[in-house]
Amino acid sequence: MPKIMNCDNPVRRYFKYHAEGENANKSICKIQNCNKILAGNHLGNLKRHLKVFHAIEYQQILLEEDEISTDTTNTVSMSSTSSNSPDLFPPTQKRMHSADKTINVSIKRRAVIDGCIEMVTINGRPLKILEDSGFRKIVDPIFRSLGFTMNADVVRNHICNRASLVRKAITEQMKKKFFCIKMDTATRLGRTILGINVQFIYEGKIIIRNLATTEVYQTTSINLKCILLKTLERYNLNPKFIYSITTDNGANMLKTVSLIREMNRDFEYFDNNEEMSENVHNFEDNQVHTDEENSYDVSECSDEDNNMINEQENENNQETLPSIINDLGAEVHTLEVLRGMRCAAHTLQLSILDVFKTESIKSTINKSRRLVKTLRLPKNLEALKNMDLKRPVIDCVTRWGSTYDMLESLLRCQNFCQVFGRHQTRLNVDSDFWTSLNDLKNALGPAKITSCVLQAQQLYPGDCLLYWKKCIIHTRKINSFISNSIAEAMQRRETTLFDCDSFKLAIFLDGRVNVLLDENTLREAKNHLILLSSELHNIDPVIREGQSVSNNNIETDEVDDLELELRAAAADRSSGLVSNQDQVVLDIQREIVNFMQLPREDKSKNIMDIWTTLKKMYPLMYECALVALALPTTQVTVERLFSSLKFILNDQRNRMNPSLLEDIMVVRSNYLFDKS
Repeated sequence: MPKIMNCDNPVRRYFKYHAEGENANKSICKIQNCNKILAGNHLGNLKRHLKVFHAIEYQQILLEEDEISTDTTNTVSMSSTSSNSPDLFPPTQKRMHSADKTINVSIKRRAVIDGCIEMVTINGRPLKILEDSGFRKIVDPIFRSLGFTMNADVVRNHICNRASLVRKAITEQMKKKFFCIKMDTATRLGRTILGINVQFIYEGKIIIRNLATTEVYQTTSINLKCILLKTLERYNLNPKFIYSITTDNGANMLKTVSLIREMNRDFEYFDNNEEMSENVHNFEDNQVHTDEENSYDVSECSDEDNNMINEQENENNQETLPSIINDLGAEVHTLEVLRGMRCAAHTLQLSILDVFKTESIKSTINKSRRLVKTLRLPKNLEALKNMDLKRPVIDCVTRWGSTYDMLESLLRCQNFCQVFGRHQTRLNVDSDFWTSLNDLKNALGPAKITSCVLQAQQLYPGDCLLYWKKCIIHTRKINSFISNSIAEAMQRRETTLFDCDSFKLAIFLDGRVNVLLDENTLREAKNHLILLSSELHNIDPVIREGQSVSNNNIETDEVDDLELELRAAAADRSSGLVSNQDQVVLDIQREIVNFMQLPREDKSKNIMDIWTTLKKMYPLMYECALVALALPTTQVTVERLFSSLKFILNDQRNRMNPSLLEDIMVVRSNYLFDKS
């Protein structure tokens, strides 16, 4: 027979228990429009049903149970006082405890929900904190007063809803805009994470948004490309609006950019052939069917097979496209504005690591590491503390910035080593070592400062070039073997770093530094500017039409039939002379000629403030500047995203669901970007 339960519990008045009959050993909920049948008569199951489906009744039960527990506590306290058992509270503290005052708190339901979401996303607390007994003692009275409950499952749903709202806001903010992408991968607790950020200019400032922090299981270029496209599709963003993709120097990242560019070429090829004859469409349809019949899953191939497939596709395209153009006599433009940009901060690090490969410098650094490890022994730490010296830091081999910090901290312990080196052999080093250590630290000083300023969020391409050139100049002024080697390494790598049409255009549009461009670079920048202006016109031709009307000084308040006829005739005559696309090219070329006559701007000015004053004089170039100057020259914000990931994906939460992790990071990172 089933166990007889206490019928006086307030939970049971909402259920009818059947011991016999058709519903034997089952409880039926008596609340209106429910009639849920539960197995057995266990109090925990009944209470859980009320908690999930009947929040109001559940809150009433909590109030009644609170009153019962208060009476029970008083009874136990009195009985324990009369017994010989030890009392947890002295008499004076007990009187103070019983005399605690109650407070009235004014808070809205939305504020409570926002606070719980912020606690998990921004503050990095685990969801299980909402179930902690101490936390429930504080917030349960608030929940009961507001008439709702809050637990880990409820907060998880609120986080998902908040992430959806953030994504919708980003989609609306980026509608019909060119944007730049920054992406990188990192490994955390055995899980590989891909971070994707976008960057654009809005209201005169650089805006950064996090689109995804996605767990990936393969870091091949094809897989990264698919994940990027799926992410853009989630935000309703067209890949044709990608202006640039900034990555590190990884081969898979560079290959991903190449694949996206090839895809955009294919899109543009088909878009430009929409007006061809019916025979062309028939040819394309047949080609598509042929591809479908011969297609197979590329993701199942190895990287070597994928390279062979790409090479074969490129050869087929090179053979097929010219034949189509020659046969049909059509002009196909296969240009696009998308370019790949290398990270300047990462390139600076590679330049320093090139110098560290020198045998003499490598020997100095290795000897410094051994010396630091000796100083960090317990017997030496106590002596350092007595001399008011900080413990020297140990560096990370792949992060030269930490190596600089190690050298700096070691130089502060020079006197300590000279004193205690008489008694400890491992601390006894000659003066030549300290001289070479000081020279290395001084030579790295300008690069250390530059690596810090390159981490700024409001960093325009012109600022990056100024900081890079300034670092080379200050490093050469030190005039040592190490400093000259660093300057030469930076100059070697800047050729590849700045060999990007998007970067050249951004420098051309920056009146503070465009005097540094040579003739070939100027020509490439102008060509890219014309291409970008044409693409902007194709995206939103209404803007261009509005500018043409305003330039003709036509009053548009009252438009009669005669005015409409005159406009139609003017349009027909203009179309016979020059197309809209050609007119855009002519206008932008005219603005370029006038722009080249402007004097150089002061390098301390903000480039967006400069273009605000030039907006009316060069409207087409201004529209291009809003796109080109948003070019991210570093991917530091993605690195910060991974640093933020440590607070969410820690040792206690290393098995978090990938979708929940992405929702938390979308809410957290975009909040921090707005705050900064």
